[in-house]
Amino acid sequence: EQKEVLLEDEIGRQVKASIYYATDIDASLKPYSWYKKHVLLGAIESALPDAYIERISLIESVQDPDGKRDKQQRAIHDSFSKGPYSK
Repeated sequence: EQKEVLLEDEIGRQVKASIYYATDIDASLKPYSWYKKHVLLGAIESALPDAYIERISLIESVQDPDGKRDKQQRAIHDSFSKGPYSK
């Protein structure tokens, strides 16, 4: 579901943004490993707290059965060096 929110930066400037959030959650579903990598690298790039990054790294993921999509998604981050959270 899409929702409009107001975000505020460190000096108090506000900007309107659109977010998408899940309303029907199935806890048995696991993210594809390439998607987890997108989220993890985004968290690292955004300098989120180490404890939060660690929690993301511990989320169980599954291999995407669509090999072509998996390869395309992983290629997005080929330029990133491998770090402690690159699994």
